[in-house]
Amino acid sequence: MTAIVGIRCKDGVVVGADGSVTFVQGKQQTIEQPTKKKLRLIGEEVIVACSGQVGLGQRFNLVVEELWNNGKFVDKAPMEIGKLLAYSGLMDFKETEITHFDLTCLVAYVSNEKPVLCELSSSANFQPELKEEDDLWFVSIGSGQRIVDPFLGFLRSVFWKDSTPSLQEGIFMALWSLEHACEVNPGGIDEPITISIRKKSIQRAFFRRTNYMNPADS
Repeated sequence: MTAIVGIRCKDGVVVGADGSVTFVQGKQQTIEQPTKKKLRLIGEEVIVACSGQVGLGQRFNLVVEELWNNGKFVDKAPMEIGKLLAYSGLMDFKETEITHFDLTCLVAYVSNEKPVLCELSSSANFQPELKEEDDLWFVSIGSGQRIVDPFLGFLRSVFWKDSTPSLQEGIFMALWSLEHACEVNPGGIDEPITISIRKKSIQRAFFRRTNYMNPADS
C-alpha cells in the first residue's frame, strides 16, 4: 500500500510519501517492510514518485534518468516535457508488449525557470496533467488516496480556500496528510515519511510523527 502527496506551491513543489511496502502473494498480503525509496531523485534535479506495479516504476525511473542525462529537459515548455515523459514511458513499456498496466507517477521538475508538478496515470492512458498553482494544485496517489484526498480537501477549505500555500505551508500540508494516513489506515501505510521539495534545488528530509507540527526544525 502507498500514500503519496504532491503539492504545487506558490514558490515550489512538495512531494511526500509514506515509508512502508507490502509484500503480496497472489491476492494475499504476506508481510510489511519499511522503505525509503518511494521517492527517487534523478540527477539531484528531478523528483519521481510512483505507485502501482513496482517493476514498471523502476523502468520509468530509468526512462526519466536517461532523458535527464541526455539533456531532454532543457529549453522545453512544461507540457512538452510532460508529453516527452509520457511518450518515452509508453515506448519503454511497449518493448515487453504491455498494453494494460497499473502505474501512476508524479514528476517534479523545472521548466522556464519555474517548478512544475506533472501527474501521469495509467487510468488516463498515462497522459500528462500539470498541477496549476492557481487552480488544481494538489494531488494524491496510491491505495491511501481515499484517506488522503478528503483530508487534503479539508485543509484547503480551511486554510487555502482562495489562495495557494507557500513552500513551507506545502510541507506542513503534505506531512500532516501523510501522518493522518499513517494513523488511520487499516494496514500497509506507515512511517518514516519522506518529503522532497523542488525549488531551485532539491532538498530531502525524513520525518516522524513526533515532529510533524514543526518540520522546519527537523
